[in-house]
Amino acid sequence: MRQRAAFLAALSFAFAVPAAAQIPRDSVGALLDRLRVDPATTTEADCRAKIGRAAELNAMGLFHGASVCGAVRMEVESSFLLAAGQIRAMADMGTMEAASESDQIGPGSLYYLIFFHLGGPGSEDVLRDPAETARLFHLLDDWTAVAGPDYDPGWPVGRRPEATAYQAAFAASKLHRRRQLAAMVRAFSDPDYYSLHREFTALQQRVRVFEQDTPEATRADDLQRQMGERGRVLGLDFDGDGEPDPVRPPPSPGEDAGGGEASEPVAEDAVVPGSAR
Repeated sequence: MRQRAAFLAALSFAFAVPAAAQIPRDSVGALLDRLRVDPATTTEADCRAKIGRAAELNAMGLFHGASVCGAVRMEVESSFLLAAGQIRAMADMGTMEAASESDQIGPGSLYYLIFFHLGGPGSEDVLRDPAETARLFHLLDDWTAVAGPDYDPGWPVGRRPEATAYQAAFAASKLHRRRQLAAMVRAFSDPDYYSLHREFTALQQRVRVFEQDTPEATRADDLQRQMGERGRVLGLDFDGDGEPDPVRPPPSPGEDAGGGEASEPVAEDAVVPGSAR
């Protein structure tokens, strides 16, 4: 059985899962629980407060901010904070070594949280609206992240990077994700590509798990092949490496590019960033 989880490799991590880390399923679930917000008690001021603290927040703080902004339908801000969380996570996991092997559960759980749940680009409506896209990139371009000696990435740190090394990792992570988002904007603005994407998304939402050699799985493969071909015609850089992607389209919501098992669905009453809207 082939299973497709949640926008998994859209982030295209430049590093592996923390070595030897055994990540319990409930540790990822606990992180998801921390992102839940109540729309009835959340305000636009709460969203603006998260934006104001974006430089100092760690990845989980940024993801929570994306949930807060999503709860009040501030979609540009939510998409920005989602991308910021992904970028911050990549920089932190790549530079802030866990203090012990048992502490690797922290970065490992964060990795799987993004891999299975929060690897997407945020609101498609934002990426398809030129004015909102411009606002998104303005927020992203103006944002920086600080990591002083007391900065907490979410796990005990055994060895911290030099400030210059951290900022280099952060800049590389930010450029990588920005290129991917720019490619997604171009893809979603192309009528042919977007039509294929929407059909695939609707098929995945209806079927959820594709069984090999079924008509649905065959059609999903064909749609992905066509998206890949169209992406190459458009010269899109889904890998974020500064070169047109020679092989594949970005994973659509529900695709398992990593060969892992499908994650459990998030409760419908939760406001969690990264899901298709």
